[in-house]
Amino acid sequence: MNPVLYDTVVVFNTDYELNGYNSPVMFMDAADGTIIDYWSDHSDGPFAYSHESMAYEGQYLFLSGQRSVDCINIQTRQTQWHGPVADNGPFIYTSNGYLYRGIEYNGQNPNNHSAAVMRTPLNQMAWDTVYAFDRTDNYKPGFNSMGFGTLANDDEVVVWKNRSFTGSSDRTDIFAYNLTADTLLWRNIDFVESSGIIPLKVDNGVVYGLLQYNAIAIDLASGNTIWSQNFNSVNPTLPMQFSGGDLHIDGDKILVKSASDELVALNTSDGKITWIVQDHPFGFDDRFTYFEGKLFYCAHQLVIADVLTGRQLIEESQVEHLGDVRSRVVIDPIRRVMYMHNGEEALCVRIPDDL
Repeated sequence: MNPVLYDTVVVFNTDYELNGYNSPVMFMDAADGTIIDYWSDHSDGPFAYSHESMAYEGQYLFLSGQRSVDCINIQTRQTQWHGPVADNGPFIYTSNGYLYRGIEYNGQNPNNHSAAVMRTPLNQMAWDTVYAFDRTDNYKPGFNSMGFGTLANDDEVVVWKNRSFTGSSDRTDIFAYNLTADTLLWRNIDFVESSGIIPLKVDNGVVYGLLQYNAIAIDLASGNTIWSQNFNSVNPTLPMQFSGGDLHIDGDKILVKSASDELVALNTSDGKITWIVQDHPFGFDDRFTYFEGKLFYCAHQLVIADVLTGRQLIEESQVEHLGDVRSRVVIDPIRRVMYMHNGEEALCVRIPDDL
C-alpha cells in the first residue's frame, strides 16, 4: 500500500510473511525504520492495497478487500472495526470525518442496474446510503472516482463518476450531491466515453477530471461543462489514454499525466495546452504528491518535476539505487524526507538540498 505518515510513525505493508505475521501492516519509527508493531487481522484478504483500495484520515487507516473493509487505529495499532460489504472490491475515500465507498454494478447479476454512494463515520461501521440510483436503460452503472468540495455558501459537496457500460459502448456521467442539504445537486450526461478510476478534483468552484481521452472541467454549482480537451489528435505523440496517471491543479494550470511519456499543462479557464514535456516515464498507477512547487511521483523510478515548466529535476542515475518504486511518495515537510517502497523494501529518502 502507499505509506502513511502519522505523528512519529510511518505505516507500510508487505505481501510476504514476516516474523510469523501473514502479510502484515508494519508500524515503523519514522526516523530510523525500526518496526514498532505489526497488524495482520485481515477480515478478507490480504490484498494489494493501492490508491482507492486504501484510505486514511487522522488516526484511522482503511483497507478495502474483495468483500470487506478493515479500519485500523494507527494510534493504538489495533483493529478499530471491520466487516463485510455487499459489493465487490469497493473503492474507498475519506472526507470530513466519514469513509465513503461507491457501489458498482456487479457483473455476476446481469439484471442489476443499481449503484449507490455509501458512507460511515470513521470510528465505527455504520454504513448509510448517501444516494442510490437505478438506471432504466441498458447501461450498467458504477459509482466511484469521488472528489469533495464546497459551494459558495460553504455547503459540502461530493462529486463522482458513473462509469457505465453495456459491453459494446460506454459513457461516463458526472454526479454532484449536496451533503449539507442532503439532495442531488446535478447530473452531467455530456460524455459518451469510458473512464478510469482517477478521482475527480474540485478547485475554486470547478470540478476537474480525466476520462478515457478527455480532460474536463465542470461548474460545481450548475453542473454545466466549461470545457473538454480531447487528446486523440492534439499532438503526434498522443493520444493520451487516462487508464492511469493523475492530475494536479496549480493556480491557472492543470497538470495531467497518462499512460504515455508526456506531462501536459492545460489552462484551467479553457483547457488549452500551455506546454508539453515528453521525457517523463510512465508507471501505470503513478499519482502526484505536491511539495514546494514540485510534483513527486513514482513511475517505476522516482520522478521530481517542476510545476511551472514540467522539467524533470533529477536524473535517472540519481535514483536508480532505489529500485522499481511502486508507491505514492509521502513527504515529511519538517525532516524533508520522502517515504515510498519498491515492493520489497520500505524506503526513507532525503530530498536533495539543491531542489
